[in-house]
Amino acid sequence: MEVNWIDFKEKMITVFGKGSKWRRTPVDRESLMHLKRYQKDEQISRGRIFTITRNRVFQIVKDISKKAGIEKDVHPHTLRHSYAVNYLMKGGNLRNLQLNLGHSDLNITAQYLQVTAQDRKEEYEKLMVE
Repeated sequence: MEVNWIDFKEKMITVFGKGSKWRRTPVDRESLMHLKRYQKDEQISRGRIFTITRNRVFQIVKDISKKAGIEKDVHPHTLRHSYAVNYLMKGGNLRNLQLNLGHSDLNITAQYLQVTAQDRKEEYEKLMVE
């Protein structure tokens, strides 16, 4: 991650992600705060803030899920999927989600609508039976 990939004012970050694509995506205030503190503590004013490999990301996700007592096999894509479903369940816009995830085709993003519709149906049936 490079210093110039972070736009603290606009609360956006440039990421290189799934599908080997570059994109700008919103980032929350708390994450920006941690990045700024790390940058300051390490006295980094330009260039690379840190480097992390794909395999290391997988290992971090597995370690954290294990410590949290999650028995399911969790991968970084699990987090991506959870983000997308929760974003839509909270009323997020499908087009904005498409941009955040970096999908080139809206139909790919629309697949998450099916998951949320199924979740809503199951919850409805559960509540109506009780």
